[in-house]
This record gives sequence, C-alpha cells and structure tokens, in this order.
Amino acid sequence: MKHFFNDRSEQGVGHLVLLLGIVVIAAVAFVGYRVATDKNSSTSSESSQATTAETAAPQTISNTKDLEQAQSAVDSSNLDSDLNPSQMDSDVNSLL
Repeated sequence: MKHFFNDRSEQGVGHLVLLLGIVVIAAVAFVGYRVATDKNSSTSSESSQATTAETAAPQTISNTKDLEQAQSAVDSSNLDSDLNPSQMDSDVNSLL
C-alpha cells in the first residue's frame, strides 16, 4: 500500500491552479469593466438628455440634414448667457 502512494503523480495540479487564477482574474476584470461602462453610460445619458433638452441637435449625425441641424443648434445658442460657471466647475471636477 505504501508503494501506491509513492507512485502517484501530481504534476497536473499546477496547471489547474494557474487556470483557476486566470478565471478569477478574468471574472474580476469583467465585473470591473461592466461597472465602469455602466457609470459612464449613465453619466453620458444624463449629459445628452440635458443637451437635447436645451438644443434641437440630433444625437447622432448620419447625413447632411443632421449636420445642418446640429450646426443651427450650435449657432443659435448664446454661450455667454447660457454658461453657468458653477455647473461647469462641477462638470470639470466630475471628470477629474
């Protein structure tokens, strides 16, 4: 019986540990990516909703009509009176 335990080979265990470590790292990276993209998409959707509420610019520009509509929305905005310095400071701080 003692001879049986001495002949047992345990060479494949290291590969399993390495594979398990890779799976754990991949799972953590996937969860981190999902959290980061969810945070960015909610911030982007809030800012795009504010932009579309204030202007009539299209969200995506896919043709000449959309480009002209976006240009007229930018041209019609009055940056001096529409600019809110405290809002701009909070937006810049949120990016940092």
